[in-house]
Amino acid sequence: MANEHTMRRSARVLLFDNRERIVLIRRERNGRAPYLTVPGGGLEASETPEMAARRELLEELKARFVLGPPVLVDWLRTPTTISTQYFYVGRLLSMAPETATGAELQNPANGRYIPQHLQLSDPELQTLQPPSILDLLTGFGEELRNQALQL
Repeated sequence: MANEHTMRRSARVLLFDNRERIVLIRRERNGRAPYLTVPGGGLEASETPEMAARRELLEELKARFVLGPPVLVDWLRTPTTISTQYFYVGRLLSMAPETATGAELQNPANGRYIPQHLQLSDPELQTLQPPSILDLLTGFGEELRNQALQL
């Protein structure tokens, strides 16, 4: 019998601020080393990836931003899940994460979500998940940053 997988779709934004730094989320969860992730999350029913990207950044960061084009579609497979992730590039206008209202932020079991503004050369980027995004930023980070700053 074939393995049953849950299908999950998400949208994320490689968001750059006006000081040419990337905005990431530092995740701190019990039983796991801290790591960085790209802001965004799962698509809701009948939502497009672009709609989800806009909603998620509002929920997680209370961000105002200019959304650019998708730059990557990534597929991840675990023993139980097949995940399709749509990555966009964006330019941050403002954010107020202390007023964010995302459901994941309200549940202490999810750990802490801490926004970080990092240079592309910051060694902490080595903790970025999924690793394919680190590869993308290592190879094309400057081009993506320049694209975002022109939005």
